[in-house]
Amino acid sequence: GGGGGGGGKPHGRASPPPPAQRASLSAEEEEAARLERVRVLQGRTPEAVRAPKLHVCLVLDGVSLAHVDDPETELRLLLVASRCRSVVACRASPLQKATLVRIHQEHIRPPPVALSIGDGANDVSMIQQADVGVGIVGKEGRQAANTADFAIGQFRFLQRLLLVHGRWNYRRQATVFLYSMHKNMVLTFTLFWFTYLSAASGTSMYESLVYTSFNFALFLPIVAYGILDQDISADYAMHHPETYSTGRLNTQLDLFRIAWWIGNAIMYAVILCLLFFVALDESFEDYGLYSLGTLVFAAMCQALQGKALFLSHTVTWFHVGAFAISIGGLLLFFLVYNLNPAVTFIFFGVADFLYSEAIFWLSFLILAPVSTIMFDLTAFAVQSAWAPTKETLYRERDALARGALKADQWW
Repeated sequence: GGGGGGGGKPHGRASPPPPAQRASLSAEEEEAARLERVRVLQGRTPEAVRAPKLHVCLVLDGVSLAHVDDPETELRLLLVASRCRSVVACRASPLQKATLVRIHQEHIRPPPVALSIGDGANDVSMIQQADVGVGIVGKEGRQAANTADFAIGQFRFLQRLLLVHGRWNYRRQATVFLYSMHKNMVLTFTLFWFTYLSAASGTSMYESLVYTSFNFALFLPIVAYGILDQDISADYAMHHPETYSTGRLNTQLDLFRIAWWIGNAIMYAVILCLLFFVALDESFEDYGLYSLGTLVFAAMCQALQGKALFLSHTVTWFHVGAFAISIGGLLLFFLVYNLNPAVTFIFFGVADFLYSEAIFWLSFLILAPVSTIMFDLTAFAVQSAWAPTKETLYRERDALARGALKADQWW
């Protein structure tokens, strides 16, 4: 059985892959190794960012930044730069400036809020890449200022923009958001409680247009808060930069603060429902559905107006006018709406009846707002005494520095 085997290949030995396949395998292995290096660098990045800074300044020029063209190099640059006290980039192109901002946004976890500031047209790309852009109006024109979110006249104004107005604005907007969520939860929870009194029939005790007026009745006071409130003075914020951590650490919108507001909304609803559906139940035996609902609605709006007043650290004539317009406008709306039976027969005469009842004015002016504010005041006193927040301590120290508070006062 011998055959001509002179041209055969020896058995038991694998033939090497062709050159093209070897190149492909090598490229795949190199890419896998690169991805592994990137993964390792990404794991080291948070530790490097939190590590103490060295007394070293890193200086980069445009030629050096030209080599930062892949994720691995970007991470290596970030690891080195994170340990330095400062980083200076000179002779960099607009695209390279934007790349430095993007590296921080993409590779740091949790993602930071990046701010870019510039005064010329070559800073536009960097300003657009950042989360917050600040333009300086100067000799190089207005291109940077026209692109930015904020425009200032000199670089030194950046300190006040961040430490004072930045912190004020963060607290205002966070509180406006939480208050908006809070008031709608209170309204919903009162309806939820009434569901059990109406045998789960789905009946609402609020007339439809009255229900729709809820946000209109409450928006002015919280808008005044969102524009003008100042919890600490500008001088204190400028001389104590640590107060800026309020916004940097997102202390007003963390999970604990949101849960606190949700719990507060539940307690508001419980207080109002216990007051009107339990304590004063016999007083409303001869009331119609919308007479009772309108009374509860008005008292609830007044209690939430008191909540906005309790939150305010600054009270001006604008605040007083906002509260007066909100309260007076609501009462005037009820009065006008109940006069014309052609508009809605079911609400005809409801306001006339309520305004002649002493229990309406007692509930509207005293019972509801005082009960809820007393709850807020008690919770605030307990928290201030046993677990004060940094913001509470900042306000207390600021008041002591201005002489508005004595050392032996606790409120």
